[in-house]
Amino acid sequence: DVKLEYSTDMATWTAVEASTNVFDDNALWEPGYTEVVYLRVSNVGNLAFKYKLGVSVAGETLGKTANGADIKLSDYIMYGVVENVTAQYADRANARDAIASAVKLNVSYEEEFTLEGMATPEATPASNVFALVTYMPETVGNEVNHNGTDAPSINLGLTVFATQLAAEEDSFGNNYDENSAYTYTSTDVVGGGESLTAGDVVITLPESAVESTYQIVASNKKVETNNIGETTVSMDISLFKDGVKVETEAGVEYDVTIDIGKGVVVTGLFHNDVAVTNYSYNPTTGLISFKTDSFSPFAVSYESNVTRIYSTEQLISVLSEIKAYAKTQIPGETGNKAYRENAILVLESDIVIDTADSFMYTDSNGAPLHFYGMKGILDLNGHDIKVTSSALLNGKAYSNAVILVQYSNISIVGEGNIIAENKAIPVYAWANCTVDIYGGNYVTNAPERGESAVYVNNTSALVNVYGGTYTDSAYAFNVHNNCGSTPTIVLHEGIEYADYFKNDSIDLTADDIAKGRIVFADGCELQEYEENGVAMNKVVTK
Repeated sequence: DVKLEYSTDMATWTAVEASTNVFDDNALWEPGYTEVVYLRVSNVGNLAFKYKLGVSVAGETLGKTANGADIKLSDYIMYGVVENVTAQYADRANARDAIASAVKLNVSYEEEFTLEGMATPEATPASNVFALVTYMPETVGNEVNHNGTDAPSINLGLTVFATQLAAEEDSFGNNYDENSAYTYTSTDVVGGGESLTAGDVVITLPESAVESTYQIVASNKKVETNNIGETTVSMDISLFKDGVKVETEAGVEYDVTIDIGKGVVVTGLFHNDVAVTNYSYNPTTGLISFKTDSFSPFAVSYESNVTRIYSTEQLISVLSEIKAYAKTQIPGETGNKAYRENAILVLESDIVIDTADSFMYTDSNGAPLHFYGMKGILDLNGHDIKVTSSALLNGKAYSNAVILVQYSNISIVGEGNIIAENKAIPVYAWANCTVDIYGGNYVTNAPERGESAVYVNNTSALVNVYGGTYTDSAYAFNVHNNCGSTPTIVLHEGIEYADYFKNDSIDLTADDIAKGRIVFADGCELQEYEENGVAMNKVVTK
């Protein structure tokens, strides 16, 4: 029997129900404003349980500045959850100092705790007290001032999920409930194309669905299955329509999305122990998506082979080791390569290359970072990779690239800049590779060369562009002539940029963009518009 309460002074406590608003509706959010809500979770029953406390964005409305730019509060307001709070904070400085590591509201929180049951009904319930501290940093400026009519807003959701804890005993010990899973339910009246969410699971109904009362019941747990870091998330997911479990119906499929965590490498998805192949995983959001015509059970397996990068020297060393592994296993420049599988490189500091001595690839004009023989993820994690103007090989006016990709399949995720100050290309997909771009800002200072942010040089290279920004480069995307009419760059929904792509010295028009080398993802097309006097392009669903 779990109870959640909130307080603003650690003295008066109020029970939290589904509709309770624990924040100040009249707050004027401005730089320096700080709000603290104290939360108390209690075990008011006689059975021990474990529970998860979660904080996440439940809904957000974009605002508009006077010049029409979007305002997204989750990009500006910071928060932190403080555990084991014993007294009210004296002032806003104390409240902020109590946060071990503040993050933006767009980063969710979830931690697991335990509580013992009451020995007698008269006993004082075991409880944990937390402080949810939110504030707007003083560094925030006029970029969040709205135009007077389109005000931004945001709703935070608080969740507490509880389940059994291995504490009470039967004739054979206390392990009968050690693998108890958390169960999430959601019930709503929905129709075709609408969705329900229960915990980490979202189910979207087919367009043909008639409005009815639907319910999701989802339970899951994470199980370590081997000693190399592979995790299997097993779950039962059931969907009910008007109280009856949904069974297979010819031609009817449901879209399912499950949050399995960011920056992992999925090794398999299974339904009733049968492999599912029609899934996609976005390492930026942590969501795996697929279609199914029936439910329960499902299992997702993934690996997390994370290397945290703290210096330029370490990044070059790691890439050199991967490259050496690939080349020594199968020497030469042709044939299959021995990949370093499931490598995840996470930047923990800015990477600055200011000398040609750091170049990994030195043929022709050179490149400092050579991704060769790697399958995995490069997470910018809010940091920059910058090559300065002084980083040039002797006698050369420019370099090939900042990142040169060959015999690799990599995803670039996270916020951060890849900056070429030495008239190079930020990302150069050379040959025998796939590059999936989900985030980052790509900058080059080579407009006189008509250089692009992303470049493909060979028909064996493919770039999928799912995200990122490209407005600071002469051209967003460029493909070499020797690619013929082979699609080598695929632009997906939501991509925006100021300039068309360029092929050698020929400027191409909007009609040319879909003629072969650079194409839109299936079901997408180009939309032209103007923003602050600048002609822009956006890839949208037809």
